[in-house]
Amino acid sequence: MNELPIFVRQGLAIGLLAVALLFGWSLVLHPLYLATKQSVEELDDARFELQRLAILAEDAATTTPDAILSELDALQTQLFAMRTASDTDAHFITAVDQLIRSSGVRLLQLKAGVPSRAGILTRYTVDINSAGHESDIARLLSGIEQNRPLLVIDHAALLSQGNPFADFDTAPELSVQLRLSGFGADINITESQGRHNAR
Repeated sequence: MNELPIFVRQGLAIGLLAVALLFGWSLVLHPLYLATKQSVEELDDARFELQRLAILAEDAATTTPDAILSELDALQTQLFAMRTASDTDAHFITAVDQLIRSSGVRLLQLKAGVPSRAGILTRYTVDINSAGHESDIARLLSGIEQNRPLLVIDHAALLSQGNPFADFDTAPELSVQLRLSGFGADINITESQGRHNAR
C-alpha cells in the first residue's frame, strides 16, 4: 500500500487539529468564557449596588427627624394639599382663576381636566383660553412661574387677534391658550409619611 505524501499527511494533521480546537472551543472554552463573563458582570453590578446602598446609608445616618419634617413642610408649600380630593380640586381651580384675573387678561374659557394619579400625588389640570395685551400676558406667565403651590405649563399657544395694523395707537390683543397642571396630596398621607420617616 502506498503511503500518502508527507505534505498531504501534514495537511490532514493540521485539519484534524483545527477541527479538534474548534470542537474544544465550542464545547468547553466558549461556555466557560461566557460563564466567566457573566460572573464578572454580576460582580460589577453587585459592587455598584453595594456602593449605592453605602451612600444611602451614610445619608440616612446624617439625616435628623427635624430635617425630614422641614423637608416635608417645604414640599407641602409646592402642593395643593387639602383634606379631601374635591377640596384640593376646588382650591386648584380657584387659585388658577385668581391668578388669571389678577394679571389683567380676560378669561374666555376655563375647563378643568380629570385628576390623575402621579405616584402618591394627584395631578390636576385645567385648560385656559384667555385674551389680553402683551404686558398682561407677560404678567400672567410671570405669575404662573412664581406661584406657590407650584404650577406647571404643559401646553401654551399664543395667537394674534385681528389686524395688527388696524390702529397704530393701541397694541392688538393676543389670545393665549394654556394647559396648567398642579399637584396635590392628601394631607393625612403626607403627615403620616413624614412622621414615619422621622422615626
